[in-house]
Amino acid sequence: MKKKQLWFLTFNKDCPLDFAERLVYSHLVSKIRHGKSQFAKNIAVHTGLDRASVVAASLGVLESHGLVEKSKGCWRALQPTGATEAWFVPRKSESDKWHERLAYFPISMPNRSKLMTRCAVVYWFLVSVANNQRRQNITGIANCLSIGWATAARSVKQLQKMGLISSNLRPTKVQQDDLWREGRKRKKQQTKPAVVDNYRMSSLFKPQFSLEAFKERSIFDEHVDRIGTKMRRAGYSEDEIGEYIRETQSSFTPVLRNESMSWFLRASMETLFAQAERETEKNRMRNRFQGKNSLGMLKHLTKSFVARINKAHERFEDVQVHMFWINAA
Repeated sequence: MKKKQLWFLTFNKDCPLDFAERLVYSHLVSKIRHGKSQFAKNIAVHTGLDRASVVAASLGVLESHGLVEKSKGCWRALQPTGATEAWFVPRKSESDKWHERLAYFPISMPNRSKLMTRCAVVYWFLVSVANNQRRQNITGIANCLSIGWATAARSVKQLQKMGLISSNLRPTKVQQDDLWREGRKRKKQQTKPAVVDNYRMSSLFKPQFSLEAFKERSIFDEHVDRIGTKMRRAGYSEDEIGEYIRETQSSFTPVLRNESMSWFLRASMETLFAQAERETEKNRMRNRFQGKNSLGMLKHLTKSFVARINKAHERFEDVQVHMFWINAA
């Protein structure tokens, strides 16, 4: 599973920003790569910094230097210009996007119940410089990340205790995936079967089927085939459509079964199908349903609808069936 990452920018020695300000700005630059801005509360959640005492103060400092702007409650990173441009280490890139020209090292965001954000940044900094021949020390780490010497020392001690770095401050081969937060799961694309152009749902109905709701058989066939095409495009198979039609027809009161089915096809089936599609899509967005189509929801809606029609017919047996559908449509 891909881990949740942030691109921590590389700063020059004369940069006056402290660790929290650098982390907040790096987070916003990571978001600007995707054209996004962030609320202060979201920044606090993702960085692990206190919203009231740290994030708000950091945003104020960054805004005073012209590195961020606020619009409709959201904060957005701005390109460093003038004196602030010298605070950042440039990256060898010919991209026309300013954020692609800033040097950085990627960090996986930690599970803060197991590892603090500062410790995680120290670890990934050491990973980024692991190929350098120069030996790292606590003072160098503190200066590069703009953290106190004592904070750097505590972070190094904890990382060594967890077996993530060695005594000479080199990353070990120990892997602890549970230390890092997982990224957002991407929704699987729903693959819909190809539509069979010559499929005709009207073939499910015998010639003697009641056409009381239609003027002639050709109008009936055209109307029913249009609904069938929509169902096929929504991922229904021929067998599923046939099963649904048979179950629906058999669920009506026997004495008026054919007439009721005729009026159902004319007045209600297309509406119920559209409603089932909407409800199924909502459930997919909420990760409550991952099936291939809305057949289950359509059956549920149809069952409730048919039950109301049958109940009305039991109460008013002398009323013609089409009167129920005129009221129900």
